[in-house]
Amino acid sequence: MVNRKLFRTGNSLTVTIPSTLAAELKLKAGDHVDVQVDREHDGLLLRPAKKDPLSGDGPVSPEFVEWADGFVDRYRDALTKLGGR
Repeated sequence: MVNRKLFRTGNSLTVTIPSTLAAELKLKAGDHVDVQVDREHDGLLLRPAKKDPLSGDGPVSPEFVEWADGFVDRYRDALTKLGGR
């Protein structure tokens, strides 16, 4: 556990994340995180936000999305027939 100080930023409070913890979760500046109240442990739960796999930021590249769209367009009839089985 690491003790941190809260700072005021406008109407919100800000806490810094130590670089060792950020590295452990593979967080970097600009990443989004989900924050929720954890009543069971009387605290906050902070975790990396789930990335949209089609955004280009996730494991699927924009090139693959473009290729997949073309594939579906080209084989739509066959895929529809397969889906009806």
